[in-house]
Amino acid sequence: MWSITLKLMRKTKRMLIPAGIAIMIGAAFIASTFLFGNAMKDSLIRQTTAMFGDSNYSITLDSSALNDKELNAAYATTVGDFHIDQLRGTEGVDGVRVSTETGVNVSKDGKHVSGELISTAKDKAMLPVTITQGDQPKDSNEVALPKSLAAQLDAHIGDTVDIASRTAASGDGDKAKAEQVRVVGIATDPNGAYSYYGGAIVGSDNLLALMQGADDFNTVNAMTVYLDLSENGNEVAAKTLDAVNRLLPKHFTLMAKQQAGEQNLKSLGNGADVVTQFLMCFGVLAMLVAALVIANTFQVLVAQRRRTLALLRTVGATKNQLHGSVLFEAAVLGLIASTFGVGLGVLLMWALCASGVTGQNMRLVISWQVFAVPIAFGAIMTILASLGSARSATSVTPLEALRPIETVDRRRGGIARASIGVLLIVAGIALAVVSIWRIQSADGGTADEAQYSVTLMMAIAGAASTFLGMVVTAVFWLPVLMKGVGVLAALAGPSAKVANANIRKNPRRIASTGTALLIGVTLVSTIATGAA
Repeated sequence: MWSITLKLMRKTKRMLIPAGIAIMIGAAFIASTFLFGNAMKDSLIRQTTAMFGDSNYSITLDSSALNDKELNAAYATTVGDFHIDQLRGTEGVDGVRVSTETGVNVSKDGKHVSGELISTAKDKAMLPVTITQGDQPKDSNEVALPKSLAAQLDAHIGDTVDIASRTAASGDGDKAKAEQVRVVGIATDPNGAYSYYGGAIVGSDNLLALMQGADDFNTVNAMTVYLDLSENGNEVAAKTLDAVNRLLPKHFTLMAKQQAGEQNLKSLGNGADVVTQFLMCFGVLAMLVAALVIANTFQVLVAQRRRTLALLRTVGATKNQLHGSVLFEAAVLGLIASTFGVGLGVLLMWALCASGVTGQNMRLVISWQVFAVPIAFGAIMTILASLGSARSATSVTPLEALRPIETVDRRRGGIARASIGVLLIVAGIALAVVSIWRIQSADGGTADEAQYSVTLMMAIAGAASTFLGMVVTAVFWLPVLMKGVGVLAALAGPSAKVANANIRKNPRRIASTGTALLIGVTLVSTIATGAA
């Protein structure tokens, strides 16, 4: 029976294409939504952990259980308190970078710019910025300028610029003074760690001390140290972690980059998840519209295959086999179309990330949800949409193989459908009227402000109820409306007359197709109205 079903699918593949396209669009939307959410989270994590560079651990203050006195003592921690030389000599520690920074003014030939001076590292990969030309500062009085600042100063590698502390300029740091330094590199800030400052100026240790009015780099205040710890697979040896923990100042803790990213993302709230959920609603709506197209397609297919199904009954096919055949065809269509939809969604998101139109450094991040959810949802929705047609297939009798084909669906809408639809419309209009009355009678008081959200939800519920009622009763009013329009359209010529005749012959099919269009147009107009 399965082979016969596949042969029937190949024979009517052109009729299945519209339904397949509808499924593919819905699956692509859902896959793109997951990919967009993944890209947003990845971008936020990379921005919040950009200070790590290529480091995989950081030493930071754990202030969760400290009182004011302990906090003040912790904020006075200096570079020397971190035992930097001992950390560098610890087995399994491949790199150490102290994070300290200060505001500076840079000038050259009468041109002045301000920026943020940050500490250098022996390994430039550990820097939060990328050295694109030259090298990072290694000797005293050396800097690497951000590309934008270098362009403003017309400074190049090998040039000399003057650098002074902004606190010294304001009279707050007596020991800090202007210094002549040599430009040894040009840097960019791909992850936006210092986007507020237009990038970061990487300076040698002695400059950080001078600009902060300290006698020595070890006496400079520091709150964070970044470490590059050797990994065996994806884990750092417990021996290395224990050795590092023994060297930590009081109240400081060791934290992995991944853990820091997750904490930072959590502290920013669930904004990325909210956007994903909002967009997912439209993906689900697209699938619901696709379900209407699928249901209409399978209704036509079963009607056209009625004699074929009757012949199958004469050679021994059971009702259950015919029912299973229709569902199997729907499942195959859903799986194939959803798979293509996922591929389309991945392609679209890749193009979006590659184009950079979002203004953020977004990357394509694949997760299992990107594949599993759209494919499963597409297949399930297709099967559910075909249940009515599968049930119709079971009503075929062997004797129908001898009857002429009748493709006219003369079923009428039931009383229950009409009653439910009318109740939904009446309830929706009532809610909308009450909402309008409450808004107009409001005088702007505190109580009215508190009730505004309730009134808004009533208005939304009223509009949704009215629309749902229109969809439920579409089988009654839409064919009548189409007949009226068809009478006028029939005056256009023979083709229009044939179309009008088809409308009269298949009112339920017309209602199903029209409902799909109604939902799609309503969705677009709702988004446009909300955007306005």
